Amino acid sequence: MDILQNNLPDEQFFEIQSKLIMRLKKQSFVSWKQIQKTCKTLLEAYPESYSAQYGNFPEYKLFMPLLRNGICEVAKENEKTGYVALPELADSEETLNPLLLLNNFPCINDLINGFKKEDSLELKFKCNLEDKYSYKPFSEKSLEIGIYRPEDKVYAVTLLFDGKAKRIIPDYNKNPDAINVARCFARCSKNQQLFTYHKQSKELSTCFYSELPILVSRALILFDKSQLKNAMYNYPLSRNQPYHNVDEKAVEELERIFGANCIEVKND
Repeated sequence: MDILQNNLPDEQFFEIQSKLIMRLKKQSFVSWKQIQKTCKTLLEAYPESYSAQYGNFPEYKLFMPLLRNGICEVAKENEKTGYVALPELADSEETLNPLLLLNNFPCINDLINGFKKEDSLELKFKCNLEDKYSYKPFSEKSLEIGIYRPEDKVYAVTLLFDGKAKRIIPDYNKNPDAINVARCFARCSKNQQLFTYHKQSKELSTCFYSELPILVSRALILFDKSQLKNAMYNYPLSRNQPYHNVDEKAVEELERIFGANCIEVKND
């Protein structure tokens, strides 16, 4: 997945995203491939000098944030995974309890165990999470927990080595959250800090907004309902992203989900 340019978001970004929402509402139930096609079609109406900054996969910038903040939702129809646009939430309507959402979210290790094992494929390219998710050649003699591919192609099967077994990471057609779970698992295995929590201000921040599991990021937004109306949460920020009014009990849930070392708690 390509990384965002610094001149986004802009007025055109939100304009395109609004058009995407309108199309999704008209189509009712759509597949991931339909979303990909729609995003590319919408960008065709803009100069190439502008649309080029969305990269080869504009759906990650335009659609994924809508899934994270609850404007769109994953759905099932005839055993097929798809997506729907939800009605706009009225100010008077009650939202889901964010603590309850976190409390019911499984820990990362349990989610990984649900990925199918695949020991027959040789892992030849490793994903560098710190370098635009690029894949570099490596030798299985140096195999460690991480994300891999047997070949350096965009649509090649992607696997997670969890320290014991190779597991297939489901694609977006089957599970749009699988790659997020795998990335968080790889980071947590190295005791990498995902969050910073400030007790006094109740503000929680993360540099990994676009890697968090969808329901986790949605729960964090719901701690302050005004964040649902904030257009900046309709954009996949790669910089430090704050969430406001986060209950201290959420820290315990995040530690349960990601591990004890995932969060730094500050008294300021």
